[in-house]
Formats: sequence, structure tokens, C-alpha cells
Amino acid sequence: MPSVLVDHQGVTEMHVLRLGGPLPDGQIQVLAGLRVGQIIVNDPPAGIGSGYQLQTSASSGE
Repeated sequence: MPSVLVDHQGVTEMHVLRLGGPLPDGQIQVLAGLRVGQIIVNDPPAGIGSGYQLQTSASSGE
């Protein structure tokens, strides 16, 4: 079953996805499992799951 890690206030949550078919532009439809605005953890370290405390780097913008 396809799944993704989502950032929820700095802690990961595992979300199981229900996928649709491919779109003409090569993307895949997500029918269920995510809400608009949720942040997916891209390329997470091996072996992490729900409850992992994410490390964030603050930038000063200077």
C-alpha cells in the first residue's frame, strides 16, 4: 500500500494513500489520504515512521 510521511508540527505522521490513475502530465492522482496544505516529507531517512521528530534549519534571511 502506498504511503507517505507528513510533517505535522515538526513530527512525522504516516498516511496511507488511495491512488487513482496517471494524469496526462505524468503525475498520479491521490484520491484519499492527504488534505490540501499538508507537507510531505521528501526523501526521509531510512527506517523512520510516525512520531519521528523532524530537524529543521532556521535561516536568518541575511
